[in-house]
Amino acid sequence: MGYCSLQGCPGPPLDQACTREVKQKRAEPGGERRPRPVSALEQPSVGQPRTSSRMQQVEEPEQRTGDGVGGAFSASSLAMLSYGLCILNFDPGPAFAQAVARSLADSCQESGFGPQELFLVLMGLAHWGLKWQQLPEARWQALVLARSAQLLPLSSPDCVAGKLWCLAQLGARPPEGWMRAAESAIMLRTASVDLVEEEESRRHRGQPGSSALSPVGTARCLTALAAMRWVPTPELSRLLVRALCFHSARVPAKHLFPAILATAELGLPVTPEQLRDLVLRPASERKYEHCHTANLVQHARAVLLWRVRPGGRWAALVRNLANRRVDGREGMLARELEQILGEIERF
Repeated sequence: MGYCSLQGCPGPPLDQACTREVKQKRAEPGGERRPRPVSALEQPSVGQPRTSSRMQQVEEPEQRTGDGVGGAFSASSLAMLSYGLCILNFDPGPAFAQAVARSLADSCQESGFGPQELFLVLMGLAHWGLKWQQLPEARWQALVLARSAQLLPLSSPDCVAGKLWCLAQLGARPPEGWMRAAESAIMLRTASVDLVEEEESRRHRGQPGSSALSPVGTARCLTALAAMRWVPTPELSRLLVRALCFHSARVPAKHLFPAILATAELGLPVTPEQLRDLVLRPASERKYEHCHTANLVQHARAVLLWRVRPGGRWAALVRNLANRRVDGREGMLARELEQILGEIERF
């Protein structure tokens, strides 16, 4: 799905990039380095001076060019840079994150910034821990929100869900008009999707169609809406809950349990069958074996909010898992979990 699926990101693989780096450093027999042709990705923008191949210093030009970001990066280059650092799990620090945020805000109105590019840069800012209030000027926040609103109709449902999750991680609170537009963008393509047919398509083709929310996309959408304290429309609520229940086996525990808690916190309508699935199925699907104590606390809180009593076997299983984790923060969470279980057992 292009950028949004985080697969197929344009650009050479890391091993090719490393090979190119090594070739650049090889010396001629006479001691001088052989000149290396500059690839298309490394060509300077129009009106930008060519710099040394050994050390390229980017200076902010007096006037911006039409296809560069801050006069240094194209839209795709900025997106690939953010994506690559996320994949490498590298935190470049707050100064770098703010520089990327400035480039994003200054360049997001350019034609080269599409839905995927915007999503990947927002993903980088979210992973690096930047907060919305840390942007130096409020106008940048307005520019990013305005551009993302323009791109919502062109975005896949997963891309919209990804932007919601990134903005929630950043601590942003988009206005009502933006949220309504995001809801419409998701509903427009997913309302008529048959989940069974979509699953069959995934099995035969290896990937879901572009009109469907992925399992992780569904979970992240619910988690983001709860973080923003935004209750979706009844139609979208039913769609998200139905998709979460249907795909629960394919949602990793670290995404599933925050989504279940979000469903309970938002008070989304659930049928008795869906409630049973959300409460009991994670244990049968062995999700508890692959989660942190914080995830157990999230699930127990959801059960408490729904005011249901799953039964002694469920409580014994959760308590047994919690008792194995008695050190440090896990121990504090285990004690919190014990208190929640006590309240559930008093129903």
